[in-house]
Amino acid sequence: MSLRFLAVGSSDPGVVRSHNEDSGLISPRLLAVADGMGGHAAGEIASTTIIRELAAVAVKGNLGDNNLVRAIERTKVALADLSRSDQTRAGLGTTVSAVSVNGNNILVVHVGDSRVYRYHNGALLLLTRDHTYVQTLLDGGEISEAEAKIHPKRSLLTQAVDAQSNISPDVIEVEVEPGDRILVCSDGLSGVVEPDVMLRALLKDRDSAVSDLVAAAQAAGAPDNVTVIVADVVATTQAADARGVTVIGAAAEGAPTVKVPRHIGFNPFVVGLVGLLLIGLVSFGAQRWWAGQWQVASSAGVVVVNQGISQEIFGLRLYRTSLVSKIPATSLPLFEQQQLARGVIVESLEQAQQTLQQLAQRSSTCASDPNSCLP
Repeated sequence: MSLRFLAVGSSDPGVVRSHNEDSGLISPRLLAVADGMGGHAAGEIASTTIIRELAAVAVKGNLGDNNLVRAIERTKVALADLSRSDQTRAGLGTTVSAVSVNGNNILVVHVGDSRVYRYHNGALLLLTRDHTYVQTLLDGGEISEAEAKIHPKRSLLTQAVDAQSNISPDVIEVEVEPGDRILVCSDGLSGVVEPDVMLRALLKDRDSAVSDLVAAAQAAGAPDNVTVIVADVVATTQAADARGVTVIGAAAEGAPTVKVPRHIGFNPFVVGLVGLLLIGLVSFGAQRWWAGQWQVASSAGVVVVNQGISQEIFGLRLYRTSLVSKIPATSLPLFEQQQLARGVIVESLEQAQQTLQQLAQRSSTCASDPNSCLP
């Protein structure tokens, strides 16, 4: 027995926006919602690009978290290149929340503030954590849920697939059962519709549930685009057909895309293991690849730059510390401390040095005026 999705979706511009920057993807084994940002002719480019990239992964049928994460990372590089080369696209970016079938489980890969919910045994469970400044305040106990709903910076993202953010996609694996229902949505729904209203809608059939959810967002003013996918988890004795891929929103309306570079990604664990087993036989190309991996991270209380793969296998470090700054990690905003604890991937030593300069300026600002210490 294997699992698959039976899904219905809709994407609506909302009441206030003149065009739709959201995109979505529906297939038997992969669902995704992307909320584009950057204004006219920018947000829809970003959301369409990531959805088309994920659709290509869905058609190939290899939906492990590494392939989904790599698709997101490839798209980020492409969007960053466009943003730097064309000033009219300087602010483009997108969130993305993708859900794939993985045996008897689902894998959720998530960047930004679109959301994934699971309806199970009469309860609606939020599976994702918003990558927002307000969520950081909530996690730190600095504000309440009620205050978060009216906070002036509630839409400020700490991660997005864009030129500015250093992303570290969340990957969540959840065991599911036939009969469960999955809701994937942009914040155009979750930002204005309460969970109890969502729950009532999800008690209906899929088509009615989607219609009711979009209508609820419109009734609440729908200040943003609204994209909703409702999927039932069902059992099947046959492998799900990967060819049945449908896109909605801007991706279905002919929005242009950015060309995403095609290259083979590397799993750090596999690369590290191969390096240990074949020490002395590592090819020149692999050595060059290793030397080109850079991360800005925190170590011993300060910000450092590491070269290599930020992993340890059998106690052996697969990286070396190239630069040690004088920037105290604790002098930075909380969400940046969290990013540095995980390690921020950069493309070169030069970009790492630029990141250090930005963090040094942020540290100085926080020290001189804590009230202005914002992401």
